Amino acid sequence: MTKMGCKRTDPKQSIKKTRKPLKIDIKNGPVKKNRKPIRHMSKLEEKRQAEYREVRAIVRSKGFNVSELSGEPATWESGFIIELHHIRGRKGPLLCDPFNWIFLTNAQHVYYQKHPTEENRLYLKSIVFEIRIQQGYTKGEK
Repeated sequence: MTKMGCKRTDPKQSIKKTRKPLKIDIKNGPVKKNRKPIRHMSKLEEKRQAEYREVRAIVRSKGFNVSELSGEPATWESGFIIELHHIRGRKGPLLCDPFNWIFLTNAQHVYYQKHPTEENRLYLKSIVFEIRIQQGYTKGEK
């Protein structure tokens, strides 16, 4: 007997593979489990994320936990949170650029994520530029 429980003398049974039944979802059909390990961050990405957390904490402390778009504080109506929105994305140097960030209420953040038009980006960039200059940042400084 082999590990699979087949006799070695019978060539048809030794070749035959056992198959585990797939889980079946009523609406979508068979479901396969995707069992890939979570990829670890590279050393460079860990450094970028650490720098991002530091700069974000500094900018947030200067903003006094209010929406920079409307001046609305974090209240029950705004979902109790002020979220950070990356105007032009998070790739490369844009991740740690304070001129690419704006703090918004949850409702405002959802709106600007659903409507990423160029005129919305330009509008947010003009607002952020004035705010960051008042906070003491210069363009090109982190």
